[in-house]
Amino acid sequence: MTKRSPRRQERDHKRDRAALLLWEDRQTDEAIARSLGICRRTLAYWKRRPEVIALIVALGEAYRTRP
Repeated sequence: MTKRSPRRQERDHKRDRAALLLWEDRQTDEAIARSLGICRRTLAYWKRRPEVIALIVALGEAYRTRP
């Protein structure tokens, strides 16, 4: 396993949190970005990334198949 820098770990954590907040669909993109300490353009970029899209889809599938 490769070691990730603290900065990259923080970015990945924020991206994963963004995916969860986007899936919940309770806040505007601007509010999500503000809560994560990123700009709205960064969030818009992340929303187009395959790994973020896959995470949002996985969250939806996990929610639908929960007992």
